[in-house]
This record gives sequence, C-alpha cells and structure tokens, in this order.
Amino acid sequence: MQRLFKTSEQNLQSSLERKTPKDVEGIVGYSTFYKGKDYFENDLVRSVHYDSARNSLSAVVEGTRNYSVVVSLHSGRVTAQCSCPVD
Repeated sequence: MQRLFKTSEQNLQSSLERKTPKDVEGIVGYSTFYKGKDYFENDLVRSVHYDSARNSLSAVVEGTRNYSVVVSLHSGRVTAQCSCPVD
C-alpha cells in the first residue's frame, strides 16, 4: 500500500475531484502518471466502481494480465494499492 496524500476531506470522491492532472502527476510521479493515462486513453481501465460505504474506488486495468487497483480514504490519508508490477 502506498500513501498518496493527506486530506481534510471526509469523502474520497470530493478529495479526488479537487485534484488537477498536474496534482496527480506530482503525487504519483511522471512515469506512473503517463503510463496510467495511456492505459485510460486506450480503454484498458475497466470495472471502475466507487464504494461510498468503504470510501474507496476500485478498477481493473488490462496490462500483460488484469491488475486490481484500489484507492481509499481513511483517517485523512488517501492510499493506493495495485497488484501490478511497479518499475
């Protein structure tokens, strides 16, 4: 699990909506941002689901195999998990 940023927001959706693409790039880094953008633009991000009860966003990303991605907000910290290899 990777801690991405702190927030005073109580709702993940509200917290993420306030981020610009440049903010996200600064949080996850250049390489990860553009790799993710490429997956998105090529329709490889599937099964996106927001769970308000768990305050989390999940998706499946089609790469060399299917990878699970989960972004969550708990106690003022936004975290991310991915089953993908990270380079």
